[in-house]
Amino acid sequence: MDTGALTQLLYSDQENTALCHALSPWLELEDLTALARVCHAFRSWIRDTGRQCFLSIMPLECVDGAHGALAPWKSHFFVDGVAHVSKRHSFHVRPCIYSCYGRFPFGEDMVMEVPRGSLVDPERTTIKAQLVHAITHECVETLANHHLFQKVKPPKGKEAPYYAYRRPVFFKILKTLSSDYTPPCMFRLHVDVSVGMRDTPGYGHYSYTSDRFWVVSTAPAPLGVRVRV
Repeated sequence: MDTGALTQLLYSDQENTALCHALSPWLELEDLTALARVCHAFRSWIRDTGRQCFLSIMPLECVDGAHGALAPWKSHFFVDGVAHVSKRHSFHVRPCIYSCYGRFPFGEDMVMEVPRGSLVDPERTTIKAQLVHAITHECVETLANHHLFQKVKPPKGKEAPYYAYRRPVFFKILKTLSSDYTPPCMFRLHVDVSVGMRDTPGYGHYSYTSDRFWVVSTAPAPLGVRVRV
C-alpha cells in the first residue's frame, strides 16, 4: 500500500472504519487505549466496537480497579435495608472512567480503568455533582462544581505547570432534607465529568447517577447508646 494512502487510512476519522472492523476484534482494551492516546482518529474505536467508556464514582479507599471489579459508591448508612445520607456529613470519592472489555463466564462484565492520557487538558476538565430528585431527576442542590485537576508542585524531573487529580473529591449536602418535602422524598447523587482534550475544542462527557437514598439530619444512635437531648 502506498505510504500516503496508509497515512490517510490511519489518521482520517472518515477513512479508517474498515481498519477498525478488521483490527479491533484482535486488540485488547489496553491496545485501543494506547492507540487513542497517539491519534484522535482511534478514539471512536472503543465506542464503535461496543466497548464504551463510563464513569464510576467509587469510595476513596478503593484504589485498585485493574482486576475488573467495580466498588460502587455507598450511602452513609442503611435503615432496614434502605440507604440514608446524613446532611453535612461528607462522603469522599474518586471518579474513575472505565471501559467494558468482555464478560466473565457467569455473565458479569469485565471492566478496566482507562489510564489518563497526555492529551487530556487538565485546565478544561471539570466535575459537577448534584443532588437530584429520585423520580424527576430535577436538581435540588449543587454539591460541587470545579476542576477535576489542580496544580501541584512538579515531581523531580517534571516541568511546570504540573497537574494532579484533586484529592480527595468530596461532596456535602448542606441545605436539603427529605423531610423538607411533602410528602418526604428520596434523592440521587448525579455526577458529570467533562474531559477536555488538547487537540480538539470538544469535550468527552461522562455521567453517573446513584441509587436513591433518604437525606436525614443525622444517623440514628446505635442500640444501647444513651442519647443526650
